Order: sequence, then C-alpha cells, then structure tokens
Amino acid sequence: MIKKIFKTSLLNLLMSILGLLLMFIMIAFITNMVGASEYGKYKQILAFIRLFVFLNLLGLDVGLLKFTREAIIEKNETDIYNIEMGTKLIVIIFNIFLLILLYVFKDFIIIKVFNSKISVKDYLISFPIIFFNAYYLLYSSLLRSYSKIREDVFIRSILLRVFKIIIFFIFIKFNFKSDGLIYGTFISFILLIIVSKYTLNLKIKRKSIGKFNYKVLKKMLHYSSPLMFNSFIILIASRLDILMIGYFLNTEKVAIYEISFVISNLVLFPFMAFSNVIELKIVDYFKKNKINELKQLYFDIVRGVTYLSLMIFFILLYLGKDILLIFGPSFISGYTTLIILAIGQLINTSLGFVYEINRMTGYPKYNLYSSIIVLLINTIFNFIFIPKFGVIGAALTTSTSLILGNIYNYYFVKKIHNITPFNKKTLKLLVFILLNLSMLYVYTKNFEVNNAILFILLKCSLFGIYFIMLIFILEKDLRKIIIRRK
Repeated sequence: MIKKIFKTSLLNLLMSILGLLLMFIMIAFITNMVGASEYGKYKQILAFIRLFVFLNLLGLDVGLLKFTREAIIEKNETDIYNIEMGTKLIVIIFNIFLLILLYVFKDFIIIKVFNSKISVKDYLISFPIIFFNAYYLLYSSLLRSYSKIREDVFIRSILLRVFKIIIFFIFIKFNFKSDGLIYGTFISFILLIIVSKYTLNLKIKRKSIGKFNYKVLKKMLHYSSPLMFNSFIILIASRLDILMIGYFLNTEKVAIYEISFVISNLVLFPFMAFSNVIELKIVDYFKKNKINELKQLYFDIVRGVTYLSLMIFFILLYLGKDILLIFGPSFISGYTTLIILAIGQLINTSLGFVYEINRMTGYPKYNLYSSIIVLLINTIFNFIFIPKFGVIGAALTTSTSLILGNIYNYYFVKKIHNITPFNKKTLKLLVFILLNLSMLYVYTKNFEVNNAILFILLKCSLFGIYFIMLIFILEKDLRKIIIRRK
C-alpha cells in the first residue's frame, strides 16, 4: 500500500514539476512582454478576486470530496447524485449574490482596497473568474473523490498552464496588458471545466437519479460551514501580503514578492504531490477505524516528504538568485524574501498533513481556530512591517504566522490521534543530512558555468543525486518501502 502511494505521488510530483516549469515560462514571458508593473497589477486583482472564489465555494469543495468518497465506499448512488447536484446549485446561487455585492461596492473597494491603483474596467472584467474558478474546483474535488488523482493533477498542473500560455500570448500580441491576463484567466477556467466534465463522464459510469433528497446535503453543509470560514480566512491570511504590498508600496514590488512566493512553493511540491493521495487514505482508514495503519502511513510519508523538501530548499538557497534572474534583473532583489518564505514552507512541510487529518477526521474547527490566529498575526504585523521593511517584512510575517498556525494544528493531531511524524532517530538523521548538504554547498560554491540555464540544471542534478544517495544509505526503512516489490 505504502509503495503504491509513493509511486502515485511521485508521478503526481513529476507532473507538478512540469506544470511549474510551464508556469515559470509563462511568468517569464509575461514579465518580459508587459513588465513587472502590469504583472503585479494583475496579481493584485487576482489575489482579491480569489478571496471570493473560496467564499463562493462555502467550503463545499472539501465537503464534496469527503461525502462523495464515503458514498462511493458505501455504493450509494442516490447520495452521490444529491451531493453533486446540490453543491453545484448552491454555488451558482451564491455566486449571483456575491457579484451583485461586489458591483454595488465597486467604488469603495477600488479606493479603499486598491488605493485607486487599478481601473474600474480591470475590476469588473475579473468577476467571471469567481464563478468559473469555483465551479472548476468542484469538478476537481469530484475527480479526486473517484480516485482520479492523476487526471486531476494533469488538468490542474499542466493543462491549465498550457491554456494560459496560449491565451496570454494571443492577448499580449494584440497589445492587451493586465486586462488581457484577466481575460485569459477566466477563459482558461472555462476550458478546464469542459475538460474536467468530459474526463469525469469518460472515466466513470455515473447514474442519474431523478429524486432529489436534501438530507445528505444538509449534513454536508453542516460539515462544510466551518470549512468555508476556514478557507476564506486562510486565503485572506496568505494573500493579505499581496494586497497590502500593493496598497503601501507599488505593483512592481507586488510582482517581485509574488514571484519569490511562487518559487518558495517549490519546497511544498513533495507535500502537495502526496496530499492529493493522502486525503483519500485518511478518509478510508478513519471510516474503517484503521487508526494504527493511518499512524504508520503518516510517519512514513512525512519523513520522505521532509527529505525531498530539504533538498529543494538547499537548491533554492544556492540557486535562488540565478532562478530569479530568469524573470528579469529587477527580481534579484527578491532573494532574501525567497529564502525567508522557503524556510517557513520547509518547517510547515516537516509538521506533516495536520490540516488534512483534522479536516478529514471530523475536527475542522481546529483548522478554523488556527486560521484565525494566522489572520490576526498577518494583519497586525503586515501593517507594521510592510511600510517599514517592505517585501522582506511581508515575508517574515507570512512565514511566522503560517508556522505558528501549523504548530497549533499539530498539537491537536498529536493530542487527539497521538500521531507524530518523527522520532529521535529521524531527527538525528536530519541533522546529519543538513551538515552534509552544508558541506556540499561550500564545496561547490565556486563552481561556474557560462550558460545560466545549464548552470541551474547541473547544480540541481548534483544536489539531487547526492541527496538521494545519502537518503538511501541512511534511511533503511524508507529504502525498503520504496524498493520492495510487494
């Protein structure tokens, strides 16, 4: 079972890496064609609009995943139909309400939120993103609930970026700037909905039940309601930095911070690759009361994820400036911001899938409480640090708040389920690996290659090969999991 999860997750990781490369190509193209300022304006608008994407979902994307998965296990076709159709109907109705509200308060939002730095036109044309993004996320949850993880990752990580690159290229060629990027975004989500719906119908034979029953939907709404606030608060906390940088500083600083943030998320890639699979296993094991199997699964996977994240962190530490240079000389100033954010992501990864365990085992309220803590810290310290320290202040605040929020969640996972990702032996190995990678960093510091792209690839390969060899030598248990045949 563990080996199968590792194989599936590593395939997801490879697809995610390919998707990230496509995203870097897309961002490099945009920043070089329309400039950092226009890209920053687009990201500032998108950060605000995405708040309402998750508010529009009402937490139902997670409820849809959990309850559809349980109905699939029980082979209850009626519940599957009721959950899917009811969720879509609620999202459509609530979306109309949200759009009316955003339109009525458009002048207030443009002045108070964006400090009058965006046009009314850019604000209004971004509205369709709210519905189409939310509606696509429902299909993403449905695909995952049917264990179609590979298809979901391909659509989300690769196909989305391919669509965006093609559509952005067309709009920019016709002299569109930030408005062209907004048009391209919601058109891409429309295409993703079409592809996801086709994939779902092609891969899965689903029955259409005519009789509609609100009971299961009511149960799901009760479960999802704290998740709505939780998702909304998390998104505010994670994107408040972008909105406040745009308000206090300028859109060019938004672009520098955003690209540093995106690159720092490389550290999260192993975690994200496994999270799609582990969510389903948490539901399955908890539903069947296999708590010991869940503990062992958690222990094994978090170790592997942490080791991979540690390797990526060292690559960013050494090659961060070279990677930032791809987007333009002005982005090199974001190196310190990148490292601060990467440290925060590394610590969060090492704590494991605490958010997913709380959410999928019936304790979403603890995620809500931790999100409130994160939001309060983010709001207070961003107001203090961004005007004084700029984007570095935003990075410090973001990393600190997310770490504290995850520690809070970890406390309850440990207390309720007695699940922990590490033991003394693992911690000793981590210290030894850190020392070895530090020595490798010092040894290769003066290694130079004229071609920048070749230089990055050679360094990544060197660190990767050395790190994998080190893990296989030291981690006997993890090695057995990966290479055993049965």
